[in-house]
Amino acid sequence: MTDFNIDQYEITVTLDDSNNSKDDDEGTIKPKLYPDLSELSEKEKSDETTECTVVLKQEPVSVPDQEEPTEKEHLHNPNLREWLLDNLSYHRNHNPAKIALIEEISEVRCVTYEELVDGSRRTANYMSHHGVKNGDRVLMCMENTVEYVFYQLGAFLLGAIPVLINPSHIASEKLADIGCTTAIVDFEHYGHVLRISQNTLNSIQRVFVLAEDIAAISLARHVWIIDAFGFLSFSPNYDCIQETSNDISFIVPGSLETDQYISHSQESGFHLCHDYFEKLFNMFTKSEPLESKNHLITDGLHCHDALSYLFTILTKGETCVLAESTLDVWRASLLDRIAGIIEQYKVSLLFSNSQLLKCFIKYEVHKIYDLSSLEIIANHGAVVSVSTAKKVKKILDVTLLQAYSGAEFGVASFGVFDEESEKNLLNCGIPIDDMKIKVAHMETDKELAKGKWGQVILSGRQLFKEYLQNDELNKSRKFGKSWFKTGDYGMIDENGRLHIEGALTDLITAQSKLVSSEMMESILCEHKLVHDVVVMQNDQHVWCGVLLKNENEVPTSDTLEKLLKKHKIAMAINKVIILDFIPRSEKGKILRNEIPYLMNSEKEPSEPEENTESYI
Repeated sequence: MTDFNIDQYEITVTLDDSNNSKDDDEGTIKPKLYPDLSELSEKEKSDETTECTVVLKQEPVSVPDQEEPTEKEHLHNPNLREWLLDNLSYHRNHNPAKIALIEEISEVRCVTYEELVDGSRRTANYMSHHGVKNGDRVLMCMENTVEYVFYQLGAFLLGAIPVLINPSHIASEKLADIGCTTAIVDFEHYGHVLRISQNTLNSIQRVFVLAEDIAAISLARHVWIIDAFGFLSFSPNYDCIQETSNDISFIVPGSLETDQYISHSQESGFHLCHDYFEKLFNMFTKSEPLESKNHLITDGLHCHDALSYLFTILTKGETCVLAESTLDVWRASLLDRIAGIIEQYKVSLLFSNSQLLKCFIKYEVHKIYDLSSLEIIANHGAVVSVSTAKKVKKILDVTLLQAYSGAEFGVASFGVFDEESEKNLLNCGIPIDDMKIKVAHMETDKELAKGKWGQVILSGRQLFKEYLQNDELNKSRKFGKSWFKTGDYGMIDENGRLHIEGALTDLITAQSKLVSSEMMESILCEHKLVHDVVVMQNDQHVWCGVLLKNENEVPTSDTLEKLLKKHKIAMAINKVIILDFIPRSEKGKILRNEIPYLMNSEKEPSEPEENTESYI
């Protein structure tokens, strides 16, 4: 590819003048699954037509009898790829007109199960035509669209391995080269992928780009650039590879700081999707049958729980509404959009995070939209405070769950919010199925008794395969035959329920104490002047950054300390800093590596007498 020179070729263009009508959208790719028949002339519709390029009506095709894949069969031989493709094939043959996907991004697009399976077969044929083969690793970096799902399923059909990248990570250039030969991107992230394919990810040979106007993109000489919408002209007839020797089902990113890729086997990938969601779906109490429910995904499909949720929905033959994902979880328009979709499609289950729940309280959308269809809100991000949970349960009248999950092991446990048994943070319940969870000493790794705080370790069939090309991390986090060090600070109470208070690296160890920063933040958020808060350690001092409810009213360190003492935490607040925002991930977790910059540690307090400082 490095010796490729386009100047050595003579390019010849032939124009077809048979059609005198001018297309106003010439040069624009129109991603439609089926051609527009509205402009067919009467002559073209008559019986005298001798040449036909569009089949208006197909002859009835007999569908061979296919038994519905049974849960028992796949539990006996768990394989994510086979489970997913078998169920999709069944729904395509027996309920082809059922809506599988509804894209609610800019304009609404609906895809039936027939169109979903045929579209994924087209993409498999198209990728195979351009050299993608069984066992190849295919990097995917896109926002939520139906084409994203087509290419994921197309990769499974080929036996290729989807490598799902967080779009917010792609510009960092910290991604390691793990041998991805193909990249599939949307127009928004095309420039970033093009740059890192030359500087960092040197294994990439071809880039499929989803651009409606292919003439608007810049080309490169070091890789092949392919129009990703070209799959629309390919045949939906595809013989799926029945066996694949590759045991990896998909690869998802870990935290950006440790530059890690997490690979799941076919077995762990299956249980990641199956075990938790089977329990969750059994919790629905309203009389509507499960197959008539609409499901909503607001997280990016690179997230392990969003991906697992999507695959579970499709294997059950139900409808999934894809909404835009964003890091700006405080945006009022995002909440308005989500609430509108819940009302329109009568959504019963919502996956949320602590920040989104606070938005429900702040903007009171339940007074604007009918959210009565909601039965369950499952929180998969940072642990929700009890005060927030009480308010959400009161205004929405839902079952509120707190799950403990990670990209390495999916959802390991979850618990239902119970006002009587909670203290400051929601508990994460008991382990699901065969997951085993223990708490170990942070230095000796010895198991601790119930009620003692330490590092959470776990084992089970959902546990990932390995960190790719990171032997040091594999050795430090995995031990014994099948145990994994999560790096989280937790405790198991006398009732066997798991309590999580954030990562070990986020613990405050100042003033000869050991306190969870998440616990402190949940308590300080109860202050009447505080909208949001973050704490950090600076040597032996504790600094507190706050977002104010009213810019003219600033809490003092004394009032914050009194609030902590009320909850039996004797920690001095040495400085209060006013922030404009607190950076968070799409799961609502604070991006703590950015906090020191925002705290502006070089500045002196602007009001020493009240120990406060203004930061712009």
